[in-house]
Amino acid sequence: MADIIFLGTSVTDTSDWDQTDNWSTGSVPVNGDNVYFNHLSAPVQVLANIDQSAITLDSLTITAGFEGTIGDNTTFLQIGADNVIVGGEAGNGSQRINLDLGTNASIVDVFSTPTTGADTNFSPLRIKANSASTDIQINGSTSNVSIVDEDDATGTVGDINVVNCNSVTIGKGCTYTNFSQLSGTTEIQEAQGTIVLASGVLTLRGSSAVTSITQTDGTCISNTIGTITAYTGRGGTLDTIQSALARTITTLTKSPGFTLLLHSAVTITNDDLDAAFETYQISLSETT
Repeated sequence: MADIIFLGTSVTDTSDWDQTDNWSTGSVPVNGDNVYFNHLSAPVQVLANIDQSAITLDSLTITAGFEGTIGDNTTFLQIGADNVIVGGEAGNGSQRINLDLGTNASIVDVFSTPTTGADTNFSPLRIKANSASTDIQINGSTSNVSIVDEDDATGTVGDINVVNCNSVTIGKGCTYTNFSQLSGTTEIQEAQGTIVLASGVLTLRGSSAVTSITQTDGTCISNTIGTITAYTGRGGTLDTIQSALARTITTLTKSPGFTLLLHSAVTITNDDLDAAFETYQISLSETT
């Protein structure tokens, strides 16, 4: 196991992963290595030979000191890594980091990204994965991240935890187990699994069944047409008036302090509503 820094100083091709003189040790990374892109890395585009799917690193760290790019608008660095860290350290960061972690179980921690990416309509950090044991945590207030964002892509992750962010998009082809948000703005294009919203804005779309949603604050914009089996509102606002499509919440449990903006197209099968809550309910038949 070695610690290896990408320098991007090859006399042959600074974009080529397989050029040995692009690396601080004079050799390309192998299984178990710790790979770093940081302030010592030249601000180059890393694009050639980035199908490294046969390799599993111990760790991959891409700090804000690295101001080059990895991949292009259709190409991803394919590599396994047990631990992935993006952000931290001084610097402007990379406006394009495309990572395909494959079937390896990875722990991904994002601390910061630029707020805008190099490619129109794409986040500066794009993640693909295909393991239910891959967990992703997004921590930075500037972080702009998308997970399995291509229209025809599919992928699987375990838990997605948004502690804080500028913007997170979870693509419609992404299957996840649990999602939680403490702060920030997230759009889930195919809502499913178990969801916890503590603050910020969360928009739900798609047609998959959602096991449960627990909300303590913030705003949940629910445009998903998949049945929500259990929704517990302890605070914040559930907004269902952005869509006129028919939707069902099997059991809605509300507490005083929770606000429901209810469209007439929404069916609530079991409505646990106490008298103290009545003043919070607003019913609309048309979208606004």
